[in-house]
Amino acid sequence: MEILTDKRMCEKILAGLDNSILDGFGYKKILNDWYRPQTYLFFRFGREIVPLVIKDNLVTFYGGSQFNHANFLPENPELINSTIRYLMKHHRHFRLTSITNDIFPLLEKAHMRFDVPYPPEWHYEKGEIFHPETFISRLQGYKIRRSFKYAFNKKKGYSFQTLAFDQFHTLFPKLVQKHIEYFKERGLESAWEGKENLLFSILEYFEKNMHLLIRYISHRGNPAALYTIVYSEKEMILYFGGSLNKDDHYISKIWYYDMLEQATTIADRLQIPTINALRGNFANKRRFGFTPRPLYALVNDPEWEIRKDPNIREEEYENLYGRAFGSEMFEKA
Repeated sequence: MEILTDKRMCEKILAGLDNSILDGFGYKKILNDWYRPQTYLFFRFGREIVPLVIKDNLVTFYGGSQFNHANFLPENPELINSTIRYLMKHHRHFRLTSITNDIFPLLEKAHMRFDVPYPPEWHYEKGEIFHPETFISRLQGYKIRRSFKYAFNKKKGYSFQTLAFDQFHTLFPKLVQKHIEYFKERGLESAWEGKENLLFSILEYFEKNMHLLIRYISHRGNPAALYTIVYSEKEMILYFGGSLNKDDHYISKIWYYDMLEQATTIADRLQIPTINALRGNFANKRRFGFTPRPLYALVNDPEWEIRKDPNIREEEYENLYGRAFGSEMFEKA
């Protein structure tokens, strides 16, 4: 195994990385330049690499831990276990999140305790174009159907606009501020607060290198919702979006109606099998037919709170992951 610490050499190796939209070098470099790590620590075995960086004595994947949605680890037990042994020997705390493939069976027994619960992504995998009327007719329970039907009828009073990127650029400061205020009014904090420039850089990168759909929804001239979908010929991601008006109790359903109509039409044309809505609040995602898809993590950090997502039932975890987490096994030992 070879350890590389030169930034230019490390990034040269990553330049051809293109496993997916969010596991491509272009996206990762934007995250990494914003993160500004102090040290590069790439582990290489042949052509396989584990691309790590260090900042404030915390080891993460290249790009940091926030918004670093997709990381595929080589399924090479010698490389993975040698990497962990090195980090432990040098007393490095690490948060390797999120990992898209399950490497738990490859871990040495002593390393299994670093396998911790991590929130899953939510994917829409229905192979048909979304039609609200059909969706509503399939709902169980009169009250639920009535609520969704009422939101669909209210949809007629909203304005829907696909924004060109130059239009979006002009509106972006106002809309992202509305997004941040929306979270504050609900007693929450947006993950993008203080990172507005990073968000714009990411969306600008998508616009130049992928396909980017930006939809703006207003009601009586006021911002109501915004969402962005990035897609290639093979995959589609609901990257950023949400309601902008806390007092509008139906806007969350309304923009999901529009998003699914738009997204499934494109996905059907390109034969994209799934719409990835990433992680986060999944109340509407579940109601509209999104299902969880597992992500994985390796963590050795005393400040990390090991806990499962409280909104996912225990039996759902068991069905989703098909095994116990390594951290749980060691707690019971």
